[in-house]
Amino acid sequence: TEAEKYFKLAARPRPGVTAAHMAAVVRVYLALGLLKDAEDALERLKAHSPGGWDTAREEARLLARKGKAKAEAGELDDAKKFRDQAR
Repeated sequence: TEAEKYFKLAARPRPGVTAAHMAAVVRVYLALGLLKDAEDALERLKAHSPGGWDTAREEARLLARKGKAKAEAGELDDAKKFRDQAR
């Protein structure tokens, strides 16, 4: 969407952009159901803030969402693995 494009530009890694901004990009992609884009945004967040709270929270959020997707697809073993990793 148009708004997504501008939000993504505003949250790209550069001076003044915080981990919270980049974490918000991950959440936007998750809200839109774009798991691959959320993974890519999380990787950028990890590069910017590898040990940060925002990074850990968004990684757990992404893993939980992947687990939910696997459960909905009937792949219960994989779903459990993702949920366990999210914890």
